[in-house]
Amino acid sequence: MSDQPNPHTSRIADPIPLLPRGDVLFDAIPLKAVVMEALAPALSHGCLVVRDRDRGAVVLVRDGALVEVHAFSGATARTGEGVLAEVQGWSEAVVTAHRLDALLVDVCEALLRGEIIYSDLRLDWVEWPNLLADFSRRGGAYAVEIFSPSGRGVTCVAVGQQALSYTDIHPSLGDPALLEAMASNRDGTIRVRRLNAASFAATAIASAVAPASSAPAARSSPASQPLATGD
Repeated sequence: MSDQPNPHTSRIADPIPLLPRGDVLFDAIPLKAVVMEALAPALSHGCLVVRDRDRGAVVLVRDGALVEVHAFSGATARTGEGVLAEVQGWSEAVVTAHRLDALLVDVCEALLRGEIIYSDLRLDWVEWPNLLADFSRRGGAYAVEIFSPSGRGVTCVAVGQQALSYTDIHPSLGDPALLEAMASNRDGTIRVRRLNAASFAATAIASAVAPASSAPAARSSPASQPLATGD
């Protein structure tokens, strides 16, 4: 999909974490042709992925409103006041819109807020099962992302177990075994983010017990408040 970086660049070059994807409303439209605030109600829940050369951004949509924006450039990530206006000023950027279940918006939020603790581990340096076991023993929550010639994938470790695995080929939440074949080739790199343990554990448990077609109860957190757009 064209909301992914150029495959001929380094597999670790993409500053945006791989996110679960849902139905694509549109793909790679020039950002200057899109009014995000008007688009948000049509998405209801989802995300807008913006790409502009070596930088990018993700705008989260919840309950038909723009609620959070994260901008990425290299190893730098920024969010908060003024970032949305900055991103909207990227004159050469393109944007792809994904409609997601409300639970997947929560997953995206947790991943985007994560802190990178390992940025470029090589797969041939580690034993994949032992690496995941180590994160399980540490406690907390982690997103472990693989970049390989065959694609990208993410598995999350929370409450001592793997959860919320997906790949760029299978973007819906699925079996953790999806990443085992990627890791077994020992060709690629790994990036690890530390996530907010309390909030992500709740999301992981909900994803394990809620049917895929059901919508979770609405949240009433500060992140659910629409972004100010200066209007």
